[in-house]
Amino acid sequence: MKTEPKTIRIGPFDYEIRWMDETEEEDARAFGLHNSNTQVIRLARGRKRQRIAVTFLHEILHAFGYLYGPEVKDGMVKEEEQVGACGFGLTAFIRDNPEAWAWFVDLAVREPAAPYERSAKSTA
Repeated sequence: MKTEPKTIRIGPFDYEIRWMDETEEEDARAFGLHNSNTQVIRLARGRKRQRIAVTFLHEILHAFGYLYGPEVKDGMVKEEEQVGACGFGLTAFIRDNPEAWAWFVDLAVREPAAPYERSAKSTA
């Protein structure tokens, strides 16, 4: 099992990865949260590996939107610009965070429906 990341780099920013406790999860009514001001991504505990993998990537995409987001014209975003922003962001993320990407791939591929058990090295 790959060790989960404690921090990741998204663009010029270092983000901390934190795990929500049950109260935070209930208050948020979400599997994860992205906060560009505090540079924190929060993930819900006690989910299956697939759900954590999807949520992790979902929150990273929120950060891409904040950093690389395309211009909105007449309330619409052009699909090609949006996909381009995600392409640049994801490429940079994988390059800057190979250990976090390996953890994501492990979650998504190895027994994806199994409950996630956090590594012994993690404390947060």
